[in-house]
Amino acid sequence: MSPAHRGGPGAPQPYTMSLSLFAELARGGGRGATRLLADAEYSRRLVTLWSVLRAAEQHGGDVGRRARAAWQALAQAQRRAPGTVRTLVTYPALGPALLRSLHALTHSRAHPPAAGRRTTPTDPAPALEPVPEPVPEPDPLHALASLAAAAVVATGLPARVEVAPRARRITLPGLGAVRLPDAEDGTWAVVEGGAPGGWISVGGRRVAIAPGADHAPDGQDHPSGRPEAHTWLPLRAFPSDGRGRQLLLDDVDLDIPVLHDRPGRLPDAEWARWRYRLAAGLRLLHAEHPEVAAEAGAVLRVVVPIAGSPGVSRSSSSDEAYGAVALSLPDTAEGVALALAHELQHNKLSALLHLFDLTSACPGELFYAPWREDPRPLAGLLHGTYAHLGVARFWHRRMSLRPVGPARHEAQAQFARWRTAAAEAGATLAASGRLTRYGSLFVAGMNDALAELARVPVPSAAAAEGAARAAAHRGAWTARHLPAPSAPCPGG
Repeated sequence: MSPAHRGGPGAPQPYTMSLSLFAELARGGGRGATRLLADAEYSRRLVTLWSVLRAAEQHGGDVGRRARAAWQALAQAQRRAPGTVRTLVTYPALGPALLRSLHALTHSRAHPPAAGRRTTPTDPAPALEPVPEPVPEPDPLHALASLAAAAVVATGLPARVEVAPRARRITLPGLGAVRLPDAEDGTWAVVEGGAPGGWISVGGRRVAIAPGADHAPDGQDHPSGRPEAHTWLPLRAFPSDGRGRQLLLDDVDLDIPVLHDRPGRLPDAEWARWRYRLAAGLRLLHAEHPEVAAEAGAVLRVVVPIAGSPGVSRSSSSDEAYGAVALSLPDTAEGVALALAHELQHNKLSALLHLFDLTSACPGELFYAPWREDPRPLAGLLHGTYAHLGVARFWHRRMSLRPVGPARHEAQAQFARWRTAAAEAGATLAASGRLTRYGSLFVAGMNDALAELARVPVPSAAAAEGAARAAAHRGAWTARHLPAPSAPCPGG
């Protein structure tokens, strides 16, 4: 490996990463690598966009015509405001949407591709829970057309883009959506850019669009919480303290894959709760976990609200939606900070796995994960171990900041629990025989960092409580999953 190369004129160049950045990521950090990961994700999106265009041109007919028109509008918007268009191209929801568009153009629609969905260890979902089907794709150019429409609106470009409503709404990724409760199948909308913003015309109606996140309650909801028909619903932003990229709340875009019910557009009162709680969690990160806050500010862009249960925290990320966190509202600011620190690790590892193959797992081979109710494939175990290295580091910091008392004891018990769990899983990974050369380097770096945490002294009472929680989890897991013989991989 050599210093990072971001390409230039001429033939495309592969991305490379220095050993020092790779080691930093392996040990759980990554502030120095966030720019490289972001650039690589941008390149990945551009390649996928180009592939969608080529597949549409080969499809021919009206599909090819509309694809070329959308591409031309996108290119004009990029020349007008390249930074704005890059922000839209890398919007998390666009990754899964582009893959589905590419699949729809090149394969049978009967078997849509997986969108890299994964729940976190805090998710109590049963083993082998079926993944919900994505929203039906009436138009194979949904992703490209929606992106081009968002670009002409965000840049004020005087251009028109045809978009097919999906799930009775028009969504402009990174900007917002218009709900169309009375839209009929086969309806087409036209999105026009202008100054400021633009318009969506559909079914004889014209709706004004104001680009930019809405910082305050939108005031466009019925008392029942249902938004008015044909009304622009912008994304809303959490308060920014100026130390990181502003975090958005996306409760309108259906392309970010999640495993749990989404509540839809949050009414004003509920949005106010999210706004207050997330802002408190972000303040806590900046004040008490500055390194995590700096990485989160560079990586995370959007929070997707999902349904939760009292006392149960749920969060997840998607391999193709870099920068997004699906989250049920935690009860405390500390819960918000922990969830963001956890999902930050998943996001970084997902981006790294787009650059390097770290595992060569055997299909069907499953392992015990000390934080899950179900057996995990090797890649899932790697993800969970990396996330829980971050969790252990979070609690290590928390226990050093807590005064004597129940809060300090709980932080110590949490630290003892998760450093041991991550170390156990790290040892399983190292002994699996399923790691690539770079995977072995990565896991060795993780295990070195965990070994350092293992040497941190913890009071005997907290250590015993952490061990008891681990034993209870192992016992329940063993009772639920009878050991089954595993067939060796071909050539393994």
